[in-house]
Amino acid sequence: MGHVEDASDACLFLRLGGRPNLERIVYELYDLMRFDSLLGPQFERFARTDTTFMRLKIRTVDFLEWLLGGPYVYDGPDLFVAHASMHIDNLSYTQMMKLYQQVLVEIDDIDELSKQELLQVLEAQRGPVVDPYKEFEREHEERWQRLKEEREIREKKLGKKKFKSFETRILEQERAKGSPPAQDFLEVMARTAGVSDVSLHRPASVRQVASPPLASGEVPRRTKHKKTTRPHSAENCVTVDFTPCADEVPMPPPLQQPVVLLFG
Repeated sequence: MGHVEDASDACLFLRLGGRPNLERIVYELYDLMRFDSLLGPQFERFARTDTTFMRLKIRTVDFLEWLLGGPYVYDGPDLFVAHASMHIDNLSYTQMMKLYQQVLVEIDDIDELSKQELLQVLEAQRGPVVDPYKEFEREHEERWQRLKEEREIREKKLGKKKFKSFETRILEQERAKGSPPAQDFLEVMARTAGVSDVSLHRPASVRQVASPPLASGEVPRRTKHKKTTRPHSAENCVTVDFTPCADEVPMPPPLQQPVVLLFG
């Protein structure tokens, strides 16, 4: 399939009478095909409504105008792709060509030479529409396979970019500067802000608090917590404070006796 390049062929669109005559030929052809015993049932599958049927007529005129040297620039799919799902066989295409001849016989303002040239151009499109030897199907699959392989090679060469989090990038920048290793992102931000004690800026729930000192001579012992099935209450639940501590809030003085939490 391709746009005709020869000068005489390029004039065929005008010698046929331009788009008005081309519309007349195509519209009458499709009306005959729709009521044909062989071709009619096929339109029930892909052009059932009047709107779809009319769109099919218009697109066919657009394609033929481009193919015969007219000013229209066709930008739709090629013939094989457009007809692959219709499964048109040789018998159906031959019947369509007979109906083309029937339509052209009724048109008197087109000379016989131009009519024969038009039939030759239409017959040349049998290959991509019918594809009896599956050559267009193989070419189509090979083209898509090449595109797929090129995309895989391009992705393998470039690789998939993995975006790092903001915290990870900050820690890597600190290590690149030769700064002392930081415990986590909070410590890096505290250094940037000029804060010496980063523990004051951690939530109370994660801040590490030193254990109270033991009395002299006392041996630390492990407190065993008994499992209980009683519902939770205010008396046996420990409330965790998530409010960040301010710099000016003093830490409580260390207790002199070990604290034992009773849960029941």
